[in-house]
Amino acid sequence: MPFRYPLVAGETTQDRNRRLKRERKEKRRAVNPAKFEQRSREQWLLYKHKLDLMDWHTLYNEQAGLCAICFAPATDVDHDHRTGRIRGLLCGSCNRALGLLQDDPQRARNLAAYLER
Repeated sequence: MPFRYPLVAGETTQDRNRRLKRERKEKRRAVNPAKFEQRSREQWLLYKHKLDLMDWHTLYNEQAGLCAICFAPATDVDHDHRTGRIRGLLCGSCNRALGLLQDDPQRARNLAAYLER
């Protein structure tokens, strides 16, 4: 009897299983993209930040949907990497800038002083 899910040439069993999982996920997404995206966002917030969607909306509304630094639309959750404490919502650019500054206030002050020269 032939296999139900045959391997593609050069594909390992593990590769086939990943491919099938990805295909099933894409079919579910095509049926109801809005639900899929919201569920993915909720799962990410809980996994990464221990933050449920209601708490995220509270933060979002407190900041009027704007980045706490530059007032562009907020898209990222900012948190202290040492403690895990959530500081607020930032735009992607400001969040990356903080990461590059290694969350060091002195580096940020030095950068500001440099820019103001």
